[in-house]
Amino acid sequence: MSQRTVTGCMLVGLLVLGISAAQAGKPAVPKEILDKTRSIMLGPKLKVQPGTWVSYIMTAIPPKEAKMPKWEMRVKISLPIHADPEHPLMEGQYWMEIEFADPNMREQDLYMALKMLLEGDPRDSRSLKRVLIAAGNRNPMELPDKYIEEQTGEEPACHQADAKGCAAKGGKVRRFKQKKIYTKMGWIRASRVVVTHPGQQGRAEFWTSKQVPLFGLIRGSTPTGLSLELQAYGQGALSRIDESKAVPLPDLKELEKHLKGLP
Repeated sequence: MSQRTVTGCMLVGLLVLGISAAQAGKPAVPKEILDKTRSIMLGPKLKVQPGTWVSYIMTAIPPKEAKMPKWEMRVKISLPIHADPEHPLMEGQYWMEIEFADPNMREQDLYMALKMLLEGDPRDSRSLKRVLIAAGNRNPMELPDKYIEEQTGEEPACHQADAKGCAAKGGKVRRFKQKKIYTKMGWIRASRVVVTHPGQQGRAEFWTSKQVPLFGLIRGSTPTGLSLELQAYGQGALSRIDESKAVPLPDLKELEKHLKGLP
């Protein structure tokens, strides 16, 4: 199985399994998909600056029981400029878009993208106001309000490296002196942070810098076997998803048809 096929199967499978769980009365789609999405949002509190974007290579090592090889994907996180003056956002709201693609695909190609209307820290499920999913070049699908429910997910205090808040939950945050590290964008002065999550949730480690937009993340690793490495960042991000063309999220059979033919 090729790297590209593995990456596509992982993303498509995540969508389908999430819908199946929801229809079986198990955790709904947002918990299956958005919890995993929030798990890559390491670092300090988000800097909300519309138009900023950052791109990473994400590597995952599935557990042995999954019987799948290590895989990689390109992840681009952006705060796209809201380009619809006739429908302005409410004060404090903003869009966040996360694109997933094979590292070898062209920049304009993708497997899946999430577009979320947020108010507050995106790692807190209560910040979600709207969620849209786009697969390939299909019309985007919007999660019904009933799926946007309060979830537990990651503990924001530890995930944000809030030492006092994390300690109150039974975790620990350790910060180390800044030093220059080499990245795809050249030498960047950064801080290393090690977070021990409460209980048996494991340990995360990441490097952050004020020079990098959004969460300031340069590289990081999570207890679930995911790692991220900075590739590029910039300004002027526009949305890949037109929310005006969104259709309601279909049932499982319709979703499988929707996803057929992805690259």
